Amino acid sequence: MGVILVGAGWCSVCKSAAPVLAALTQPAGVPVLVASKDGRPIPPFLEISDASDHPVAARITTLPTTLVWSKATNTVTAEIVGYRNARHYAQSVSVAVRAAFQLEGS
Repeated sequence: MGVILVGAGWCSVCKSAAPVLAALTQPAGVPVLVASKDGRPIPPFLEISDASDHPVAARITTLPTTLVWSKATNTVTAEIVGYRNARHYAQSVSVAVRAAFQLEGS
């Protein structure tokens, strides 16, 4: 199970979402792949992949978009589009990650 953050270094909304995502995923050891549309990091994530080379991220046009991927089903199990505020985003990501964890345990 993992999370893919599709965004861009220039995107102020992506820069707001990234620290919230890190705070949720890092303590739980959930891997995060940042697929950057402009090839620049989105702090606090400094390692990035080029979104145009990623089979799922390349099709994303709304930034940020957060995808939850299940290894058990080899599919994206949740897609969180945009960022309203930290509380709403954290709640949306938490629900999606918990659901993916349940799939992994099945």
